[in-house]
Amino acid sequence: MILPISHERATLLRWPVVSLTIMVLCVVVHLLSSTASDGTELFRDAFQYYMDHPYLELDSDEVLDAVPELSAFVDLFDAMGGEEPDPEVVAEEQAILDAKVRAWVETLDSHPVRRWGLTPADFGLHQLFSHMFLHIGWFHLLGNLFIFYLGAGPIEDVWGRPLFAVFFLSAGIFAALFFVAAYPHSTLPMVGASGAVSGVVGAFLVRFWKVKIRFFYFLWFFLRIYTGTFQAAAWIMLPLWLANELYWAYVSHYISQAMPGESGGVAYLAHVGGFMFGALFALGVKALDLEKRWVAPKIHSKIGLEENPVLEQAAEERKLGNHEGAWRILEEELSRNGGNRDAALALWDVALELEQPAKAAPRMMNLIQQELRAGEADLAIQHWDELKGWVSEAPVPPRLCALMGLALLDREEEKEACALLREVVPRTAELPPMLLLRVVRSAATSDGELARCLATAGLSHPELGPQTKAEIESLVTGQAHVAPAADNPPPAPPEVRKESKELIALTSEEESVNDTPGPDLSLQSVITIPVSMEEDSLTLHLVGRGPMILKDERMEAVGAAEICEPGQEPYFVLDLFVDKPDPKVGRLRAFRCSTRTFDPRHLLPSETDPNRAFLTIVGRILAGSGAPLYPEDLHPFQAQPFATYASVEEYESALLAQIALAAGGS
Repeated sequence: MILPISHERATLLRWPVVSLTIMVLCVVVHLLSSTASDGTELFRDAFQYYMDHPYLELDSDEVLDAVPELSAFVDLFDAMGGEEPDPEVVAEEQAILDAKVRAWVETLDSHPVRRWGLTPADFGLHQLFSHMFLHIGWFHLLGNLFIFYLGAGPIEDVWGRPLFAVFFLSAGIFAALFFVAAYPHSTLPMVGASGAVSGVVGAFLVRFWKVKIRFFYFLWFFLRIYTGTFQAAAWIMLPLWLANELYWAYVSHYISQAMPGESGGVAYLAHVGGFMFGALFALGVKALDLEKRWVAPKIHSKIGLEENPVLEQAAEERKLGNHEGAWRILEEELSRNGGNRDAALALWDVALELEQPAKAAPRMMNLIQQELRAGEADLAIQHWDELKGWVSEAPVPPRLCALMGLALLDREEEKEACALLREVVPRTAELPPMLLLRVVRSAATSDGELARCLATAGLSHPELGPQTKAEIESLVTGQAHVAPAADNPPPAPPEVRKESKELIALTSEEESVNDTPGPDLSLQSVITIPVSMEEDSLTLHLVGRGPMILKDERMEAVGAAEICEPGQEPYFVLDLFVDKPDPKVGRLRAFRCSTRTFDPRHLLPSETDPNRAFLTIVGRILAGSGAPLYPEDLHPFQAQPFATYASVEEYESALLAQIALAAGGS
């Protein structure tokens, strides 16, 4: 099952009054119609009486006019007959049966679905309109309204209320007539707004074909359930939806051939007809340029957009085809007033028309940052998705990375949020202290390792206050933070010692330690982020300390593994050891890199696959240093290059056990 749940065009200039009115009207009509009796009890009573008296005659014409599918049932009982009692008794019983059937048929005919639904074999003009607002059950109603809610608002926003109202009703009527033309003899009433809603979907495809739609999926495959979300452009998914409707329309037609006069229960052809009408209508609006010539000026006059002469001047230049001139006007305005959001959005539109979105990316990022500060997270995320869709490699300022990461964490989009927050790690000094603290706190709720990286890096921030620093230190050490009393200032951080300009010392007091015991060995590691790779060295950023150069000749061993923690994305760990394994010393020092905190492709721009990039980096290190690879001593270019473990602790235990074994045998 795949369902649309949102899209990038969710922000509107004004309330979609027509769309909301249609939705409210559908709900009210359903509430009123659902209270009407459908005659079920009367039907049971009449037919039970008929079955108890099979010698009576059923008014077949009256019954079959009401429910044609009962024809086989009626024929069967007519053939059965039965022994008749006295004629007077039969006459009395026949009168009772006729009265019961008449009461049921009258109740059925008076039901709103019969009165206001559209029956192809016999319908009136009013039913072309009324059938759109009737629904069979809450599932039918809410399904239609949800799809309508997603697509109708943006269409009404750009077409205006009068044009959208005409379009919606026209789409519903065309969809109904399209179905009637295919099944002119059907006696089943057709109800529901799905034909008109399909028209909205078709119009959305034409008008917003580039817009990305977010979908929720629920799949059951080989006794396993898979759920999640993904994004895809309208031009990809909506034609697939139409293809699905065409398929089921074919199946429905096949059923109608096997059961003449019926359409299979669901009017799929009405969906197809509505979609076609909506797409053609939108193409007509575009061809006649109705939006710019008629709709947009009236909408802008009502919401006040015409009060900005700069935007008007830029719009005139765009109409004349002078996009460069429009760009200059908007750039000058933004240089004077960087908070002019309308100018920033207009500049972005011009950049897309010039096919130079990267040129406007900084202005767009500034706009997104303003929206996040103003608490307009939904709007900011919409613009962020649009920006990254066009300029995926644009460098993002650390403050925006932090703010957007927080916004995405609030919406439980942890994967993308953590990717942004990893970009902040080497640049924590550029964040305001309180924003840094917010980032560390939020990261701790979703990715403990990332939070530790951010906290360790943040300790070097020059503007941290005592209490803020103490809380961040508590996240590094894993100990609860207790705010110090006013007369007891927090202890000063331990002094960092250096062995040389190339190699920074690792000590148990100052490093991020994984003190995992092995046979006569323990592991002490410091979190690092690879910055660049040369022929004989690797430049690392030690989180919280700064850059350093690690020569190949200093590497005594290399540890690498794939970590597959339950419920988490798999990632690689790389440990670069600078001590010879010696059980007498009992300690191994290592610089640890993890693909959770860096993208291997940054070191190899020509490599597009992160896994291949990581393997290439490890292969280069092994070739340059001649160091052995642990655990399992597997070569990084075999089909299964690294051992896989369920946790970092499991990997470290296996790593130390093999290193100790190798050291003992040497």
